[in-house]
Amino acid sequence: MSVRDALQPLELAYFFDSLESEGRIVFRQRANARTDRAFTQSDLVEHRPAATLSTIKRAQETDLPASAKISYVSAAGAYPQAIAEARRISGGSQRVSSAALPLVLDSVVAGAIVDTWLFESWAARERATFTLPPSQLALEPGDTVMLSAGTRSYRLRITEIGEHGARDIQALSFDQDVYRPVPVTDRGAQLSVELPSGPPRVVLLDVPPLTDDASDIAGYAAATKKPWPGTIAVWRSPETSGYQLKSLLPTPATTGLTVNSLGAGPSWRFDHANKLLVDLDAGTLASSTRLQVLGGANVAALEQTPDVWEVFQFESATLVAPGRYELQTLLRGQRGTDRADFPVIHPGSRFVLLDASVTAVDMSADDIGILYNWRVGPAARDIGDASYIGLSHTFKGTGLLPLRPVQLRGHRNAVGDLTISWLRRTRRHGDSWEPTDVPLGEEIESYFVEILASSAANANKVRSLTVPASLLVYPASQQITDFGDPQSRIVVRIAQISRSAGLGAATTVAL
Repeated sequence: MSVRDALQPLELAYFFDSLESEGRIVFRQRANARTDRAFTQSDLVEHRPAATLSTIKRAQETDLPASAKISYVSAAGAYPQAIAEARRISGGSQRVSSAALPLVLDSVVAGAIVDTWLFESWAARERATFTLPPSQLALEPGDTVMLSAGTRSYRLRITEIGEHGARDIQALSFDQDVYRPVPVTDRGAQLSVELPSGPPRVVLLDVPPLTDDASDIAGYAAATKKPWPGTIAVWRSPETSGYQLKSLLPTPATTGLTVNSLGAGPSWRFDHANKLLVDLDAGTLASSTRLQVLGGANVAALEQTPDVWEVFQFESATLVAPGRYELQTLLRGQRGTDRADFPVIHPGSRFVLLDASVTAVDMSADDIGILYNWRVGPAARDIGDASYIGLSHTFKGTGLLPLRPVQLRGHRNAVGDLTISWLRRTRRHGDSWEPTDVPLGEEIESYFVEILASSAANANKVRSLTVPASLLVYPASQQITDFGDPQSRIVVRIAQISRSAGLGAATTVAL
């Protein structure tokens, strides 16, 4: 296999002409390549009337790799597997790009390859599209051009050309300096066989959909491991063999354990009284502004009881000791995880920051409620390797359950009839202030209503019924049948019904 063929997964614009002994890499364009032909907006063609002549899109920083790794066969010793890595020292991205090269290299050359790959990814972060006339037939993919748009000029490398008379061009920004020969010092080979092989810390989260466009059925997985192996694989089987790959975790999660107890707090408004101390296993936390939090920043999950999670947000995160953060100004019970009585969260409860490192685990409706065996470990290693951890877990389909009703009201007329009303909620598209009501979110609207003997947790049920709307009249005649006489105080429990998942969370109130 040639060096050029081996590097195709890296999508390098240029290929190697030679690998010099002093560790420099020389790149060469094809012999007939055209370079830096200049175009202005007047040279471009409208592919339809009044269409934009050119577009330039810039990739977000979080979509670009913060580090790159390649595995290769080291030329040192008995040809062990080794890893070369390059990192950016600044930026907010946590992505890691990795590739395996079936080549024997020394560490100097491998370091130069991974440096070039990483910085080429950032140099090519701008994508341009424009249309040239048929007279530019000589241009081919791989050629470089200069495009003037507005007050800027862009050096671009053509990646694709569509032919239909006019020529539709797609190109990426290009910096030739990335490929210039530079002296590279020997970093020493990182032998992959010497990396710690212990299993990662893994958390399987049965939480509601974290965004409106996420699947109701999916669960979520998060993992940490030091050093991070590049990608963590999540495998699942109903038995102890025949595992299927269900998810890949490309970046380490921010996880930890609580240090203090966290008592009950208000739902849907900021809690300024409670503070939470968290010891992190990995990662960092940062404060956000009030507006950023309301826009979805700093979302985390706390394990209230085993495999029962509360989703919350925090505005302030203060580092008070190495790896220990104090979280304040909390927004409790998010994404429908509010409860009428929040349980006390004790020290040692699990904490997971719900950012891009927490990845959905694809499932079907038939998988809900089934106990599966899971194997989680480095994707580059065999599933039977000691670096894998095995666990059992059942996803309960929390995202399918309706939210508990709110704003229960009761009104009695002169003869003692009790009219009960409430508001339903929805998991999706319910944040707009414009509609008079939120979307239904279920096939049909239906509620299960129970009349209880008292407000005690184990109170006897005296009447139950299903109603098709958020309104119920409990007449005095039925009160006499149930209790012996009309009641001045009635305890009611109401839950919305999902045709596919059953009863959602209930709200109990005395009216």
